Amino acid sequence: MQQGSVVACQRCGAIYAATAGACPQCGAKTEFAPGALGQMHEAGVAVMRPRPERRRQTPWATIVAVGGTALVGLIASLFWLRSDREEPQVPQVRPPEPVVSVPSAEGPRRFDADLALDRARAEALRWNADATLAGFECGPFVAGKLSPEGALRAEFGRPGGAHVGPGAGLHKEILLVTVSQSGVTSSTKNAPGRVGLAEPNCIVQDVWRTVLPDAVDGAARLTLRYEQSPRDGRAVYRILKEGSAAPLRILDGTSCAFLVR
Repeated sequence: MQQGSVVACQRCGAIYAATAGACPQCGAKTEFAPGALGQMHEAGVAVMRPRPERRRQTPWATIVAVGGTALVGLIASLFWLRSDREEPQVPQVRPPEPVVSVPSAEGPRRFDADLALDRARAEALRWNADATLAGFECGPFVAGKLSPEGALRAEFGRPGGAHVGPGAGLHKEILLVTVSQSGVTSSTKNAPGRVGLAEPNCIVQDVWRTVLPDAVDGAARLTLRYEQSPRDGRAVYRILKEGSAAPLRILDGTSCAFLVR
């Protein structure tokens, strides 16, 4: 080893004489032969210092990102658990308001004769598809309105021969249909010699529109009868006072024209 040789400490990098047994800075022992360490200072060659170890920096950004994600997941889990445990709210249903019945100032509801005749026709067609009207009677009427206790009694038959239509003879079996506010009833009876009538083109409502208020007393209880007139050879309406057989007025069943005033 040449005199004046120096070495670099492998721990702290300090330059000291190679003859020294340890580094004067950190006390590390010299483990290398003087001739194999470093470069000779006195030879004018720079001495190589060992590169100090780089300290690893803590990755704070990664730690913050991971921690934030975990925190958000934890909060979401707590919220889900809380909402799952909450019982659903049952909507409050208001009880229905009581219905107050107000008595009508119009009095009892009257019965419509034209609708009653329609119901009688429907019942007759159920009895026989060829059922033909043989006549009807309806009452009592007051001021042209059928009273609540009133009823319509209609008779129907089925053709008794090859000829059908108004004036044709009917089979002796006659269907009697009664229509009232309580419902529809029917029965059969034997009545030979009856003939079919034309359906009235002049409806019941038109009859009373024609005769009221001047032709008959509107306050009286009246009966309306639709039947075949042997004298006139056609179907007519007869307006009778209740309990009387003599007609007050006779109207044509097709035109509602007066035949007897």
